[in-house]
Amino acid sequence: MSSDSRLIQINCLAPTPAGFWVQSDNISDFDYSDGESEEKFLSDIIFNAIDHSSTSVELEKKIQGWVTEYHLSPQRSNLLRYLEFDGKTTMLELGCGCGALTRYLGELGLSVDAIEGSQNRAMVAKERCRHLENVSIAACNFHDISFPDNHYDLISFVGVLEYAGRFSGNEKTAEQAVLHSLRKCIPSLTENGAIIIAIENRLGKKYFDGSGEDHYGLAFEGIRGYPHYSGIKTWSRNEWIDILNKAELHYSFHYPFPDYKLPSLVLNDKYVETNQNAWVHLTSISSRDYHNLITPHYELRFWEYAQRSGVLGSFANSFLIIASPNKSATNDIAPNDFAHFSGLNRKPVYRTQTRKPNCASLVNKLPLYTIDKPVTNFLEQNTKTEKWIAGAPLSNLWIKQLEKKPFLETINSLSSTYFSYLQSRFLDGKNTGLLVDLLPMNIIVDDSNNWTSFDHEWNYSLPTLDHKFVFFRGLFYFFEMAHIFLTTIDRKLPSITLMDILMICFNNVGIDLTHNITKYIDQEDELQQNILNDMHGSSAKDILTLELGKPRIPVQLFWTKTVNDFSESQSQTKLISIGHNFQTLIFTLPTAAKSSNIFRVDPGITPGLFKIMFMELAGYSDSKKIILHRLQPSFFSNRKQITYNNIRFTIKTLKLLMLSLNNDPSLVWSIPATRLNQDFDYLEFKISINWINAN
Repeated sequence: MSSDSRLIQINCLAPTPAGFWVQSDNISDFDYSDGESEEKFLSDIIFNAIDHSSTSVELEKKIQGWVTEYHLSPQRSNLLRYLEFDGKTTMLELGCGCGALTRYLGELGLSVDAIEGSQNRAMVAKERCRHLENVSIAACNFHDISFPDNHYDLISFVGVLEYAGRFSGNEKTAEQAVLHSLRKCIPSLTENGAIIIAIENRLGKKYFDGSGEDHYGLAFEGIRGYPHYSGIKTWSRNEWIDILNKAELHYSFHYPFPDYKLPSLVLNDKYVETNQNAWVHLTSISSRDYHNLITPHYELRFWEYAQRSGVLGSFANSFLIIASPNKSATNDIAPNDFAHFSGLNRKPVYRTQTRKPNCASLVNKLPLYTIDKPVTNFLEQNTKTEKWIAGAPLSNLWIKQLEKKPFLETINSLSSTYFSYLQSRFLDGKNTGLLVDLLPMNIIVDDSNNWTSFDHEWNYSLPTLDHKFVFFRGLFYFFEMAHIFLTTIDRKLPSITLMDILMICFNNVGIDLTHNITKYIDQEDELQQNILNDMHGSSAKDILTLELGKPRIPVQLFWTKTVNDFSESQSQTKLISIGHNFQTLIFTLPTAAKSSNIFRVDPGITPGLFKIMFMELAGYSDSKKIILHRLQPSFFSNRKQITYNNIRFTIKTLKLLMLSLNNDPSLVWSIPATRLNQDFDYLEFKISINWINAN
């Protein structure tokens, strides 16, 4: 090393195998941030945390808003969990941010050299990777660094190359800057080394729907060729192929959904090309607009016909690209046809990944985390290998039929056939506990119309399990899954709630549901309370009151003892139907909330018109209800007791209504502490609200 060079490393817990070097007088200024206050908040969380792991429940509980979700969510690592790094030992991560993926890579045992241009972010990444002696982090612009030849098995650009035009050298175009970045790294790859690229697709479906371009926040920005270009740019699939060919790299495409940031599904392009039903994996997955310009809507029919036309990958919202000078290396680390990941709504112990190896006849379900399963009296999780079954889920076929024929006529026919199938499966009485999840979503129908159940993840051991309860569950969760689709055929639907349709379907098979509905609701809620991380106040009973064909909006209640100290961990969320009459939501607060006297109601997440009839807080002691405070926000005399944020009053059709001005309306209500001095068993919050319309 020459005397005027130095190794820039802020995490020198162990020396790098070869090291990256930078001229001390040639360090570029790198100005990138999520915002000073947001990054300070994130930094405080990381530096005060005990568990920094990629699956940290401690960090997960600190998520408040998009910035913390992006940097703290364990779903970030799903992108790389799809890949296999067996036999790989060295990795260069370019643009490591605050270390979410760096931490995961370090936990795999890889020797990781990570580069981050922002000094503040690099310091947070260093703390996130504390105690991982196989991880080294440098704070500098990667274009100022020289790398050793033939050294890294893997090099990653995750959420980085879209910024190449802003932070690279003197290249005239963004495309040239990307080529420069790739060519700079290629000599550092080992013989079977590969480059991992994750980036948004300029022509992703959500952008055609009007979603905000992720970096500019403007609708149609990328589709229109970046008229506001400021050094940040993404590319389509064909544009990427052109760039990769110019870099003389072989490549394979993979498609994370809803995108690469927090994927719950990754599809291999080869699987999409060869499996005619690959599109069904996108059931229940909606694009996510991080700028809230659009709301989730029914997309599955688009993906079906996109695949039939051979362009599903071209419209994926993000790409995961594996590139290498060695053709075989592009497949070595991506040996799966697909990978599904369960969401954060499950308790960590029950979260799984489901993967199918390329061209295999088996599907593997594996725990995401290494945690001992709890012992329950009636529920056991099975993670095992199952036979791969070709075909489409029964639920998808139901949706197709509901599109074509009158709703009630169709659902009566479909539910009768489903009920008969359940009866036949329960007849022999063997292993009936494994049939608790025999829902339309877990029944594959092949080309010969044969029905085969799959994904028997749960063993429900209570003797009360019978085909009628599974019939209830199957209909309940099908209509929940199909809700967004049903809003698109509203004109064909009667004004009907989920409870109404369950009653109709049970009557159609000769059963009066009224005798067992309370038992089934309690049974389902008990089952979900054992599986879910936090039901946040929602219950099967709440869902049953919602109208099938009406859009929904969440109403969230927060409680605290200190103003401006609201958090997701002290909140509950319930849904209401838009355009319906007044609906009364009841929040039963946990015991720990008894000392709280400041409450915040977020009546929705979108601009629109609504009205609140009343809000009420009551305490219960020995089953006796005591109303602590009740007010009507529309009454002038009550308004001074509430702080309104992003809400104003307006008159429409001679009615006094509330107008939400943006995506973050709220009402803050302080209860006099003297009213909470009694020793209540629990508190109950009621709100009667009518959302008239939403943008």
